[in-house]
Formats: sequence, C-alpha cells, structure tokens
Amino acid sequence: MSELVKISISDEALRAALGRLIASLTDTTPTMRAISEIMVDASARAFEQTADPATGAPWQPLSASRQRQRAKKG
Repeated sequence: MSELVKISISDEALRAALGRLIASLTDTTPTMRAISEIMVDASARAFEQTADPATGAPWQPLSASRQRQRAKKG
C-alpha cells in the first residue's frame, strides 16, 4: 500500500521580493546617483591630497611650461 504525499509551497513572499528586485533594476537612477557621489568625493579627495585616489601615489609635479602658463594667468 502506498501513501499519498502532498507538498504545498507558499512562494508569495519570494515572488514579492523578486518583483521588488526587478523593479529596482529597471530604474537605475538611485544607484547611479550614489555611484556619482562616490566618484565626486574621490575626485575632490584626489585634488585635496594631490594623489591618485586608487593608489595614493603622489601626482607628478607640473612641467616647467605648465608652471609658466599658470604664473602668467595668476
């Protein structure tokens, strides 16, 4: 004699979560805004520290001709 086994799965919560995930992937504005803020901050820090933001290596000094150009402009 075999017994009948019935399995019932409630996946409403999973479907709702997947729906929210899909919706968030459709509008990338919040993600892009956050990324752009990070990039602006990294650029500002690079100029403040005069160093590469990724490596921390200092920037090379300006060439003599560029220093002259800046001196002319004040």
